[in-house]
Amino acid sequence: HVLPYSHRMIDGLKKEGVPVIHFGTGTSGFLESMREAGGDVIGVDWRINLDEAWGRVGPGVAIQGNLDPVVLFGQNVAAAVEIVHSVSSK
Repeated sequence: HVLPYSHRMIDGLKKEGVPVIHFGTGTSGFLESMREAGGDVIGVDWRINLDEAWGRVGPGVAIQGNLDPVVLFGQNVAAAVEIVHSVSSK
């Protein structure tokens, strides 16, 4: 498991004052471990609902993501609708 190595790397960055976004695609099964590793922000991919992700990592850390990258190749209106849906879905 990579948790001790991730934790050591993130600790080193934070000691230098670097904000840390911990992101991995397909990692919804590891959100609690990602939180334990110590990032300021946990990035999630489009496969998990933001509310569920936030509930699993708990308070004190920000969540970002949940946008399917395919929508970025579509029409601007479709992308805007998907972004709004992503941040407002429960």
